[in-house]
This record gives sequence, C-alpha cells and structure tokens, in this order.
Amino acid sequence: MSIFSFFQKSLKKPNSSDDNSRPETSCYPKEPPASIRASDSVTWGVRVSAEWAWRLLVILAVAWILLKVIGGLSAIVVPIIISLLFTAILAPLARFMTKKLRFPRGIAAAVAMLIGLSVAALIATFSITQIVAAAPDLATRAASGFQQLTAWLSKGPLNLEEHQVTQWVSQGVEKTVAAIRTNAASIASGAFVYAQSAISVLATGVTVLFCLFFFLMDGKTIWLWCVRLFPRPARRPLHESVSCGWRTVGAWARVQVLVAAIDATGIGMGAFFLGTSLWIPIALLTFMMTFIPILGAFIAGGVAIMVVLVDVSPTAALIMLIIVLVVQQLEGNVLQPILMSSAVSLHPVAVVLGVTAGGYLAGIMGALFVMPLMAFVNEAVKRAISKKSRENHTGVSDKELGLVLCEE
Repeated sequence: MSIFSFFQKSLKKPNSSDDNSRPETSCYPKEPPASIRASDSVTWGVRVSAEWAWRLLVILAVAWILLKVIGGLSAIVVPIIISLLFTAILAPLARFMTKKLRFPRGIAAAVAMLIGLSVAALIATFSITQIVAAAPDLATRAASGFQQLTAWLSKGPLNLEEHQVTQWVSQGVEKTVAAIRTNAASIASGAFVYAQSAISVLATGVTVLFCLFFFLMDGKTIWLWCVRLFPRPARRPLHESVSCGWRTVGAWARVQVLVAAIDATGIGMGAFFLGTSLWIPIALLTFMMTFIPILGAFIAGGVAIMVVLVDVSPTAALIMLIIVLVVQQLEGNVLQPILMSSAVSLHPVAVVLGVTAGGYLAGIMGALFVMPLMAFVNEAVKRAISKKSRENHTGVSDKELGLVLCEE
C-alpha cells in the first residue's frame, strides 16, 4: 500500500454503520424536547412560595392604599369610628327600651344618648367642682411648700444665702417674661392653631352625636341597605360575619369600661389612704384617661402625683408614684391582655403587639382603635370561613332578615 492510498482511506467519509456505532461528541449540551418548558423545572415549594408572595404583596398594597385614603379622610372616618364605639356601648340600652319598654326607636335612641351624655357630664362636673373647691387650699399648700423649699436651700446642706435664692427666683421670672414678649408672635400663631383645633374638635363632636343618634335609631336599616348592594349569594355570609364581629366589638367596649373602673379604683384608693382630699377627682380623671392609650396614663398619673405632692408631702408623692406605676403595669401587662383576650378571643401577645403597632403607625388614634378593629376582623374572618356563615341554622329566611327586598 502506497502512502497516497493510505491518506485516501483516512480521508474517506465514514459510512452509516460507523455513525450508528460511534457516539456523538459535542461541546454543546443537548437541547431539551420542545414539549418541556422552563417553568416545569421549578420545584413545588418554590411555586407555592411565589404564589403566597405575590398575593401577600397585593394585600399589603391594598392595605397601604386604604390607610392613605383613611388618613386623607380622617375628619370623616374618625367621627364615624368614635360614634360606632359609643353605639356598641349604648345599643343594648336602646334595644332594651325599644323591646321591653315599647319606646319608639327615635325616642329610645335619644334617651340612650341623653343617659350616656348625662353620666359623662356628671363625672366631669363633679370632678371640676371638687378641684375648684380645693383650689384655694392647694394654692396655700403650694406657696407653703415653696417657702419650705427656699428655707431648705438656704439653711440645709447646700448652705445657700437667702438673698441669692431670691435673686435666682427673680431672674427666672424675668427671663420667663422676656421669653414671652420675644415669642409673642409665635405664641399668638400657636393660639390661633389651638383655636382652629378647638373648632375642629367641636365639629368632630357634633358629627359624632349626629352619627350616634342615627346609628342607634336606624343602625340595622343602614347596615341592611349596605348589605343589599352585594350579590345575593354573598349577602347572608357577609351579614353573619359582620354581625359576629360587631358583637365582639360590644364585648370589647364593656371590658374596656371594666378595666378603666379597676384602674381608677386602684389609684383612687391609693390617693385616699395617703390622705389627700382630692382622691375622688383623681379616681374619676383616671377613669376617663384610661380610654386614651399611652398619653392618658401619663396625664392621670402625673396629676395624681402632683396633687399628693402639694396636698400631703414629698414622701407621700413618692409612694403615690410607686402606686401609679404598679397599677398601670398590672393594668397594661396583666389585667388588660387577659380580659381583652377572653373578650375578643385574641392571645395576650397579639393584644400587646397590636396596640404597639397601631400606636406606631397611627399614633394615639391607632392605639385606641386597633383593638376593636383586631377583634372585629378576627371574629368576622373566622365566621366567614366557617360553614355556619353559608348555612341557615336559625331557620330565618333572607327575606325575614331584610337581606332581600320584596321585588327581588
């Protein structure tokens, strides 16, 4: 065999049998079949996580938009929420007068409102009367205490001269007067802002009373009109769920009154045993301030300590401080979470975290309204996902409930 023939055989194209016997070797991976998609390679866990993730993002986006809308319409939303809370408290009384005493709904609503306003006005009037009656004595005791403090500074361990202390007091008064004169414009503008706030509070109060009267008189009619805006199959589940949540809000309101009464009793009895003559106004102020989260506790406790300091002694004021701290800690961390969790079926941890989150997101109003909102949503959602909301266990038809009009 010549060299030419050898090279000719080596360059000869292989036949089909050689192709089948030798495996293909290539540096590129094989392409998958056309029937297989890239999404088929995603595992089941990743798919479930993605489905949950985008739905949670949609829920958070809708919640954020609702918060923005509510914040923009706070002048309307806040009075409605306040009137709903008062309705939850006064509705049993109005219902009793309507069903048992046979009062017309309008008269029953008006009488319930008058009773509620009378109780609040009586508490406020009694507290103010007690404070005004004891004001001269408190002023005398405050002046005497200030003189004792001046004498202690001059003759006590500090050994300050009396004219030096008097000079410091005079300088402090002069600087205060100078600061008032310098910032007169700012003070005037601040007074104007406060006047506007007072007008806004007055308008809010009028709106609350207006809504409260009609909620007590025609609350059921208003609600059924709202329910009939939805498709007929969704009316009974919606009505059952919201009714269950509304009953829970009423239980929350009654428990809140009980917690306020216990808090006021503890601080009021402490002030009584320390010997102050204003223990009743202190107790009533504590009762009213308990409904204002965070800020109300500071105001009530500070007033109680200052009154005891002026009316009794610094040692008694220190004891009053300890009593206030103990009562508020027991009320905030033990009593309220336990009672609230039993009334609204929420865990104490959820109660504490909810109040904290509400205060962080919306301030005092958020801390005040977050508990009834959590209670309502919890019970309404549990009822909505249960079979009871779709089944008629009471035997009352939709027409008898008012969920369907005669012409439908």
